[in-house]
Amino acid sequence: MRHDLVDEYRVYVHPVLLGRGKRLFPETDTLTPLRLTESRTFGNGVALLRYERAESTADTAGTNPAAGTADAAGTDRPNGTGS
Repeated sequence: MRHDLVDEYRVYVHPVLLGRGKRLFPETDTLTPLRLTESRTFGNGVALLRYERAESTADTAGTNPAAGTADAAGTDRPNGTGS
């Protein structure tokens, strides 16, 4: 993030609550605006959130372009690695 080398982030959210854990990203004082480009829910309850860099914070306002893209069949099984 610091060197602006990543164009897309894929975050898999597993339906588990933990009392503690590791940070997903390092601490920073820099705002990195992102735009949600896809959201998908799998049959096992895992949710995929795909974000791309937004040009400015104004681009992140408005409606969710990925709403309604859930995978009703739930046949995909993400392994949590983003691949």
